[in-house]
Amino acid sequence: MCCRRFFLAVWVLGVFSAVWLAACGGEKTGPAPAGGAPDAGTALDPADTGDMPAPDVSATGGGSAAPPKPERSREWNPGLVPTDKLTSPRGLRRARGIIHLHSPYSHDACDGQGRREDGSIDLTCLANLRRALCVSRQDYAMLTDHRAYVDSHPFEQLLLIGEGDKLITREGSPYANQMTCGDRPGPVLMVGSENDLMPVGLHRHVGSSKEEIGKILGGSSKEAAEVMIKNGALVFRAHSESKPLEWFRALPLTGMEVYNLHANIDPRIRPEHLGLDSTGGIKAMTPFLLEPEKTAHPDLAFLAFVLPNDNALGKWHTLIGERQMVATAGTDAHENVLQGKLSDGERGDSFRRLLHWFSNTALVDSLEPDAIKSAIGGGRMYIAFEALGTPDRFDFHAIQGGKVAEMGSVLKLQEGNIRLNITAPRLADDVPGGDNEPEIRAELIRVEGGKAEVIAQSGDEIAFDVRSAGAYYVRVMMTPRHYEPFMGPRPKTFMKEYTWIHSNPVYVR
Repeated sequence: MCCRRFFLAVWVLGVFSAVWLAACGGEKTGPAPAGGAPDAGTALDPADTGDMPAPDVSATGGGSAAPPKPERSREWNPGLVPTDKLTSPRGLRRARGIIHLHSPYSHDACDGQGRREDGSIDLTCLANLRRALCVSRQDYAMLTDHRAYVDSHPFEQLLLIGEGDKLITREGSPYANQMTCGDRPGPVLMVGSENDLMPVGLHRHVGSSKEEIGKILGGSSKEAAEVMIKNGALVFRAHSESKPLEWFRALPLTGMEVYNLHANIDPRIRPEHLGLDSTGGIKAMTPFLLEPEKTAHPDLAFLAFVLPNDNALGKWHTLIGERQMVATAGTDAHENVLQGKLSDGERGDSFRRLLHWFSNTALVDSLEPDAIKSAIGGGRMYIAFEALGTPDRFDFHAIQGGKVAEMGSVLKLQEGNIRLNITAPRLADDVPGGDNEPEIRAELIRVEGGKAEVIAQSGDEIAFDVRSAGAYYVRVMMTPRHYEPFMGPRPKTFMKEYTWIHSNPVYVR
């Protein structure tokens, strides 16, 4: 029986690798070495306000007093904690979202069967995607289907409007879709397209004909990007590992992916762009093909292969010293890789599973499409690896002259003292787990000249007076001891530090 299971696992992994290649045509945990920058500034006791005037703002959440330990459920939750249950820093709502997601309107979605022979979309594929968006409690989703189908369908059709959904218009034309999830509002869907460039949040098609749309969406020039921007898009680069630094410098990009799920596993990308063993990501999935009693919960499979994308992070570190560059994480879900079911009876690459793993959390004034795009485009956002559990209470902002500057802000040293304030996150109350609490450590990282240094760290709060120019961002590390009840007979396999949060910077010039 054991031999049979072993050969079955090998066979499934072989199919996994082959399907991935057809479809797509650790101890090292982060980008910044520990150390110090003596001239960067001073880490202070958070209670010491010194000569910094108090900001004239209200806030909920945060504070140095540790919240009472919640009684955690021992039953796994296939969804995520709703964001309306999370704290609201300075009255800003946390909006969870996916930036880089494929629907049946991508030629390679749903095992290449997203569309039927008559051109209609596969309703099962669509239902799986809609269910995933609802179960994972997304507040927004930027659809990024490939140009081959985007260029040949009406814009409204690409919004996936279903029964009970609300079409949102702009100047009388379709713009976004307020999905419904049963008896509650679901995420706001907006249209984009992943090609060399990845425009998201388009107001309309970028051209008046199939040929014009396809040419612009397939372009990678400054001129193509400017047309996308003119039509309402924020323009990103997906798969940042595969383009040279000069490519980014030549384009008016809003931002770039610093992590992409596909790149972490793809046996071609790993050796060529990440310097990793080609089959390492696939091999890491082997235990999850066995019986439940032999392994961790399948939703924790992400922890077996997740590694930072040092290639993309290195480029981002260089670029944020030169200009604003929003960091995002790309789920890149297609439901086209691992058809085989894992021990929970669900396919390995289900939309639901992949949307559970990480998100891009924007701090918004409202859940209106323009408010969401404004937060993303301004860098008022952080990446949350929610495979480790939903974080709450996280906060990172600056104070200058008594005014708050959020992530993405650009400040000037000559305009007055700057203090960076960080509150380390805690697990949201409704995250399942055991009796142990996770180990959490927030790091303040300064980037200058492409070099990243950890200049302060704490498990609670950090107050830092800035004395040197640079891009300052926060990385939160976690050892997930709370998940031990779900880790099977060998929990030590997963008891190491992982990146839990990667913030966007505050820029000091």
